[in-house]
Amino acid sequence: MFAAGIGLVLSVNRARDRMGGVLFWLFVATLAGVHLASVFGPSPPSVQVLAISGLLGWLFVAWACRLDRDCTARAPG
Repeated sequence: MFAAGIGLVLSVNRARDRMGGVLFWLFVATLAGVHLASVFGPSPPSVQVLAISGLLGWLFVAWACRLDRDCTARAPG
């Protein structure tokens, strides 16, 4: 599903400049790394650490909004 989402984004969006493309792939790599760390890493040491990491997850939403401003829709066809 992750790869399908990346493919969908790449099929309908185009980065406005080189930095937009670099930031997109950095975002993808960061999300993949966080996912792998959550699957194969140790469990959180406390409830507070779990709560803080959950709240910090909203930074990915802000990052995605920033990426959305750096891209334009591709022309159909």
